[in-house]
Amino acid sequence: SLIDLYKKSNNNSKLENILRESIKKFPNNSSIVFELTSFYNRVGEYDKAIDILKEITIKYPDDSSYFAELGYVYSLKQDFKNAEENFKKSLQLNPENASALNNLAWLYCENNVKIKDAIELALKACEIDQFNDSYLDTLAEAYFLNGEYEKAIEVINKAIKINPNYTYLQQQLEKINKAKKKLENKSNP
Repeated sequence: SLIDLYKKSNNNSKLENILRESIKKFPNNSSIVFELTSFYNRVGEYDKAIDILKEITIKYPDDSSYFAELGYVYSLKQDFKNAEENFKKSLQLNPENASALNNLAWLYCENNVKIKDAIELALKACEIDQFNDSYLDTLAEAYFLNGEYEKAIEVINKAIKINPNYTYLQQQLEKINKAKKKLENKSNP
């Protein structure tokens, strides 16, 4: 497609114009909306993505995925309050939105708040999609932050089995093991 060609060419202004024109022609096409917001996220223009998504959520107030995406953009912008509010709105509309569950859990982990809630949210996301290494990583991080190192290790190892070449997951395992050893050394002087 034309969009793929411009992505490969790294011609950001042409890509942005094509996506904006596409949204005008096909305002109901969520993949075009997400392509444009993803573009703005990549180039760090979060406010443009937020403006588009706010407009879309007014047109489609019952679509959970748009609120989840809006929450995600706010989280990239490090606006905790608006991110949390939109993830929760998404989950009110669709409690089975695994992406919203995971991203709200990750928001809590990143900010080291409501970790017990993060565990519950991540567990539910993993129940919905048990082979998603990102969701498993979020659950492992929540367990880690809650001091449940054994559970964190078990879960991160599942993620590694799914995506063995993702070095980030290996780094997560090392981080958890290091914290576990540190705790063991404190209790066994």
